[in-house]
Amino acid sequence: MKIPLPEIIDRMVITKLKIEKIGEHHLFKEYAGYEKSIEEEKKRGVVIEEDWFDKLYEIHKKIWDNEFKIRKIANKVDEDNFIISDEELGDIGKRYIEVGKLMKIRDQIKNDIVEKTGQGFKIIKVDHSAS
Repeated sequence: MKIPLPEIIDRMVITKLKIEKIGEHHLFKEYAGYEKSIEEEKKRGVVIEEDWFDKLYEIHKKIWDNEFKIRKIANKVDEDNFIISDEELGDIGKRYIEVGKLMKIRDQIKNDIVEKTGQGFKIIKVDHSAS
């Protein structure tokens, strides 16, 4: 089954971030596979806008940074010693809400790609933090 273009682009920018943040070598092969898929789409005449990559990259970078900061606070907690200040709990809550907002923007970008290319399915979320 062919992966729709919006998913290829989304996975590609996530893989790019992983390469930048954690640098695991196996990710380069995965990234190259996405590049190949993008080139195949272009050869078939699909118009691919560069700003789709840029917009998704910026959104995923913000999501990554927020989730990293949430994990940093949460990792201070062990099973026997639940000591997180009210300020830290508030920070976690704010970041959780921000991630939901960012995911909604990500879904809008992917839906724009679906509309412009006719590939994939629109994302419609109900009763979800990103809806």
